[in-house]
Amino acid sequence: DLALAGLLPKRLTIQIADTLQDAIGWDGYRMFGLDERTLLVNGLLGASENDAEARLEWLREVYLAMPTPYAELPELARSGMRSVAFQERQDECWGYSPTQLAPVDPHDHYRHYHEGRSPVGGTILAIFRDQTQPVAAMQAYRRDPHRQFRATDVSFVRQMSPVIGRALATATAREQALLAGSVESTTASGILLVGEAGDVRFATPAGERWLDLIGDAGDGLPMSVLATMTALKRTGSERAAAVTVPTAHGRVRVEASASGQPGVAAIVIAAEAPPPVPEVPASWGLTPQERAVVTHLATGKGNARIADAMFIGEHTVEWHLRSVYDKLGVRSRQEVISALFRQALLPGIERDVLGQA
Repeated sequence: DLALAGLLPKRLTIQIADTLQDAIGWDGYRMFGLDERTLLVNGLLGASENDAEARLEWLREVYLAMPTPYAELPELARSGMRSVAFQERQDECWGYSPTQLAPVDPHDHYRHYHEGRSPVGGTILAIFRDQTQPVAAMQAYRRDPHRQFRATDVSFVRQMSPVIGRALATATAREQALLAGSVESTTASGILLVGEAGDVRFATPAGERWLDLIGDAGDGLPMSVLATMTALKRTGSERAAAVTVPTAHGRVRVEASASGQPGVAAIVIAAEAPPPVPEVPASWGLTPQERAVVTHLATGKGNARIADAMFIGEHTVEWHLRSVYDKLGVRSRQEVISALFRQALLPGIERDVLGQA
């Protein structure tokens, strides 16, 4: 049901979290988007209301700095793992293979676990993928040391992982299509100078606009900016750290590099090339002109721009759209876009859902 609900990413994340919490239970959670190339956090998809302070502390103090590498989100994503339980006793870290745990002595594991101020009830770590590509990560934790996660909890999340990953990827693509063109275009690169405490010391006008565009739920800097700053700090400022963020404008690149001022990072935010539009299904029975109109529509063009691109009049565009509406049984361009992404991208999700039944 989650995969086929037609929700956009933030709302879908809440639905996913509610479903998982009903099944296994936790005291708090956070779900991040992941950059498919660097595997760094590129945004906050959702979190429990009581998580804000702990999340910021984790990002600044623990993220990418854990002495137990098998608890690092990028390492989990690279390893192909779907779900594990990271807990104070190494022999109760469910979901790992012995070879993954072997490099760290169990006594050192226990010490590192508490030095890192990990939740005493344990943490479920999950990586959600669209086929083989990581798209999101989740941390769900318990604070009661007498109610740690069980192997069956890990197994349940692992079983749901493919469906969740495909659903999130499709929801992101759908959101981009629905919102394309609805926000004023920002083409200039934005530049920020940000201190270690997250204080913006300088921002170009384009930088301020980009911050608004890629902002997460809650106050403060976007997770993508904080994550790249943390990655830059961990590498000793030797090379830039970057992530891409899906937005209404398509993919946006956020890059952090040394500014030349101690404790200050230079952040550059700029648009990447837009993602490809799904192919119009042949089963729709559209004419070549109607297919072209739908393709342009999915890139966010209005009637005037579609007319210019196809060298036809706006009235002809309207005529083609009415024909498309009739053939699909819809009443608006938003419904056409939604149908395009549903029929072009959801068959794989439906296979996953049937496979879980």
